[in-house]
Amino acid sequence: MISLSIIIPAYNAAKTLPRTLASLSRIATEDRAAVEVIAINDGSTDESPSLLHQAKSDANSPAFHVLDQTNGGAAKARNAGLAIAQGEWIFFLDADDELNFNPLTILRTARDETCFGFTLEYRRGDRVLSRVKPRSITREGWAEALTAKNYFQPSSLLFRKRCIEEPFREGIACVEDWLFWMCIPGIFERMRA
Repeated sequence: MISLSIIIPAYNAAKTLPRTLASLSRIATEDRAAVEVIAINDGSTDESPSLLHQAKSDANSPAFHVLDQTNGGAAKARNAGLAIAQGEWIFFLDADDELNFNPLTILRTARDETCFGFTLEYRRGDRVLSRVKPRSITREGWAEALTAKNYFQPSSLLFRKRCIEEPFREGIACVEDWLFWMCIPGIFERMRA
């Protein structure tokens, strides 16, 4: 049974994608059967498609999917991943992000949480430029918090799929994730930072 769907949109990400894909090895071997990876090639014109298809071949797993689509932006790519996701939990991992922990370790502690927020590290090479800790938001306070600022990069929240009330709004060139978080207040019903 799939517990977690990791969705990776990629557009011309050949320079960073190998590190992103390699970081999936942080998921313990015994946990991998509970994880599906959905990588979306969003019309890349570089080596991204071949890197994704090679990773699928190397994984030799029916739970590693590669979707090829014409370029439509991050929102469209994430929606394509959400449309086929089988996991109870969703985690977005952008093609220039690296997984720094085994998410199944966190999910084993889940009770009635609707989402988990994680600290992000921004790095240049081996140097940490900054750390951004998650802000704990409640369903009652989500509007006040999120209208002031987007506190969550896509890869900073692990959330239950059932909380999604509507998909990403396609055609928005940037901050599409901000609008997504604002449109699904149920995600913050029971958040653990």
